[in-house]
Amino acid sequence: MRKTLANKATLSISKGQELFDRCANGLVSTLIILSCGFLLYQYREGGIKDVGLTDTSIRDVGGYITTGIKIMNRVNPYIPDGEFWGGARWGTFGTVPVAMISELVPRNLQVVFFQVIGLLGLYLFINTVFSKVPKVYVNSVFLLLIWSSSFREMLTTNQIIGIVLGFVALGIRFIFSEDSRDISPLNQALGALCFVVALDLKPHISGLLIVGLYIYFRKGKDFIWLVSAYLVTHAAVDLYLGKIVELDWIKIVNGLSDRANKNELGDSVTIWPVIRRLVDFQESFGIISKLTLFLLIALTFWAAYKKYWQTFLFLSFFVPAFSIYFHYYDGVPLFSLVFWAILSKEKTIFSFVVLDMLIISKETSNLRNMLLVISISLMVAVLSTASNQKRLKNLVSAGFGFAAWQFIATLNSKSNSDQYQLQSLVVTQVLILASVFFVLSTRTLPKLEVFVKNKN
Repeated sequence: MRKTLANKATLSISKGQELFDRCANGLVSTLIILSCGFLLYQYREGGIKDVGLTDTSIRDVGGYITTGIKIMNRVNPYIPDGEFWGGARWGTFGTVPVAMISELVPRNLQVVFFQVIGLLGLYLFINTVFSKVPKVYVNSVFLLLIWSSSFREMLTTNQIIGIVLGFVALGIRFIFSEDSRDISPLNQALGALCFVVALDLKPHISGLLIVGLYIYFRKGKDFIWLVSAYLVTHAAVDLYLGKIVELDWIKIVNGLSDRANKNELGDSVTIWPVIRRLVDFQESFGIISKLTLFLLIALTFWAAYKKYWQTFLFLSFFVPAFSIYFHYYDGVPLFSLVFWAILSKEKTIFSFVVLDMLIISKETSNLRNMLLVISISLMVAVLSTASNQKRLKNLVSAGFGFAAWQFIATLNSKSNSDQYQLQSLVVTQVLILASVFFVLSTRTLPKLEVFVKNKN
């Protein structure tokens, strides 16, 4: 009798949770649609909205378009001509489809068009990485991510990282399919081409994940497809241009390295500017930064080889912050993991401190920003659990987290830093706190399952 009652109670709770999840997912899905529409309207002209600046140019995606157009016109994109301060800094082949697509879109629609493509690419990426996670969590991660200051910075600068992540997701779906043991040559070729485009557009963001996936799934032979596709596509571009332009690209990269050694990369918010303010590396900075990055890359591939899935994903998204050229929007894939951890873990004050800093990292005194943080914190506190007792506890933690967030912002405002130094300081704080939260949470988080089965 008791067993029967217990079974009925369990079934009732299960149905109640299922109904709650269904309602929550419906609400989150509606908020996603409304949020995307609002953000696309709000950032239709680019610019830094929080400080009242707008920029109607196509901004960063325009650099990739210009590079692709130059290549199609048989012009070396790595030779400075006034359009770039020192020539393009990205690959060749991957920019050509971007330029070709732009030719099909009217100029006055290009900004919003590439923003929409970026949103779709990001959603595809989130659905790929979290394919084994309940849909309500997937949509919640996406909703929090598009409201994060990191993603909104991507909208203000018309960055291409959402498109890059979309190509990575397509490559994963073509090559690491769980529907068949033997992937067709066509899928191999299409997947490799998707990866080549991603590597060309953002090698420091996509490279570790792409190469690590081949290591994780023990697909050494299939890796030849990627290498071959990369060599063939770039050789074709070189043949078309009549020159090995990668040699000029190497000069551009070395120029970036030299500027980083002199601490002249003002628009980079990697953690190194903050470290250099605390420690004077002088001439040894180049060696220390390269050695640190090399060791972290080796650790990432080791985690992939040992099949530590969550560790591998975390490192492949976190290690780029140690490169010499890193922007806040480059942290979008990392923050997707952190948002998943926040939603999956029992809420604490630390959870809400990290959440608040991810939503608004810098302009914390603006009333609109404060209302945004409060609204999202309340949503997470209420919708992330079906227990009224836990909701009350979450609300209390959210209040203390909000106070801690304001305290950190006050300290930052008194740091006597210029614009770039303050931006680098704030981004470094966000990266460190978010990463520490994720690492400390791994023991209590549900296991993030591999999005495809290993069949080898």
